[in-house]
Amino acid sequence: MLVFKYEKKDPISFLSHLDLARSISRTFARMDMKIEKSLGFNPHPIILYALPIPVSVQSDSEYCFVKTEYSIKNFVEDFNKVSINGVKALKCWEVKENPNLAKNVKASEYEITFENTNFDNLKAQLDEILKREDITINYISKRKEREKNIVPLILNVKANNNKIKCVLKSGNEALRPDRFTNAILKELNLKDRYRTFKTDCFVFEKEEKLQKVDDFLNNL
Repeated sequence: MLVFKYEKKDPISFLSHLDLARSISRTFARMDMKIEKSLGFNPHPIILYALPIPVSVQSDSEYCFVKTEYSIKNFVEDFNKVSINGVKALKCWEVKENPNLAKNVKASEYEITFENTNFDNLKAQLDEILKREDITINYISKRKEREKNIVPLILNVKANNNKIKCVLKSGNEALRPDRFTNAILKELNLKDRYRTFKTDCFVFEKEEKLQKVDDFLNNL
């Protein structure tokens, strides 16, 4: 069994998570990888992904668990030889069981680059916004309008030049990076284009201390 880390970059960043999963499955087929299947009336290859990211977000911190006996020694090279443009394997770990990253990943780090906004002159305003106990957003989810205070979901924010680097909660209590960014722009009374890049993701150690997923997998 193995877990591999991969990047998702343009033009694949505009694929949905399901389309990306299908593409990676076809890559495994081109590798002639034998994957164990689930039991039951509708068996399917045991391929499990960490949390999906929104369409258009690029990332170099995506993870996938595969129940296979394929050698990790050759996996990265073999995968990249036949993978599509925009998806590239970066690292690989042999594991004894499924680390269940979809459940255990609790936070993600994003770098958001703005087209025209320079935060060097807005740091005082941004700091005041982030000190508040309530930043409420409204959004549509599952065809219903919802309301959420996003302050408890923001773990860290740093702004410099035309970039914001932030750590946001993931999982059951998640804050999407586009909703965070749109909320900040609204509070600053700004409109701007931006691109989002996911740079890392984390599990929680004791007392909710963040641990990088790479370190978590290294210690399994």
